[in-house]
Amino acid sequence: MWGWEGPRADYAALFEVVYAMYENGWPLDAALAAGCESAPQYLAARFVPCMEALARGEMLSQAMAGQAGIDPGVLALIEVGDLEGRLGEVMQYIAHEFRTYVERQHTWDYNLIIANLHWIAPSRRLFAFAARPLQETECTREFAMLYRGGVPVARALEVAASRALLPEYGDALRNAAENTRNGCTIAESLTMAGAGGPEARAIAETAGESGEFAELLEGRARVTEGDAKNNGNIIVAIVLVSIMLGLAAGIILPLLGALVATTYMRHHHIFHR
Repeated sequence: MWGWEGPRADYAALFEVVYAMYENGWPLDAALAAGCESAPQYLAARFVPCMEALARGEMLSQAMAGQAGIDPGVLALIEVGDLEGRLGEVMQYIAHEFRTYVERQHTWDYNLIIANLHWIAPSRRLFAFAARPLQETECTREFAMLYRGGVPVARALEVAASRALLPEYGDALRNAAENTRNGCTIAESLTMAGAGGPEARAIAETAGESGEFAELLEGRARVTEGDAKNNGNIIVAIVLVSIMLGLAAGIILPLLGALVATTYMRHHHIFHR
């Protein structure tokens, strides 16, 4: 689920090509075909049926909706582009935002470490300690990106929930999405569902649905990213110390055993002389 920077780099490259061709007057199916020519095989395979659907007169979002493996954030934004008649602008936005995402992720690697803690953290409490600030960072940034791109709040919350590492965090965001569909404000929805953390809920209370909302959320994400880095440092230290202790035990204990055995044998030999 995590380590999405690789696929998102591929999506960015794909939509850079498709946007350029589309803006130069190419039909959308032909522009998509041009993008797929240089895309990795796994990604191109997901869009081949989309080209066939476009040729039949379907909208791009309709064609993508039935394809497994499509990035949910991409689909949500393309839906907006189709609905509002600004598909070219949205494709350019996807390329830019995903490129920015990849460049940001390359500045630190703890996201990959924490995302794989299922393998190295025997304690769920340790995993939650490491995962909580990282997933808040990712979910907050995902929501802010979609919100800036014009995706409705409930839909953006649902997509952001797919970035959660802890099931209860994702469930809370999905509950908040349902609250929003029932007429609640963003702040009310988050508060009722216990989603997003107290700071994000405070931002929603003061700036929800305003032009500053996404920017304030991005600022909050920078704070939780720092927390995630600190937690990553702690986890790395714990793992390294555990490895060192394990190696030490593997060397020292056999030596102690040999020393005890040698001493016993000498004592036993002297006693029976």
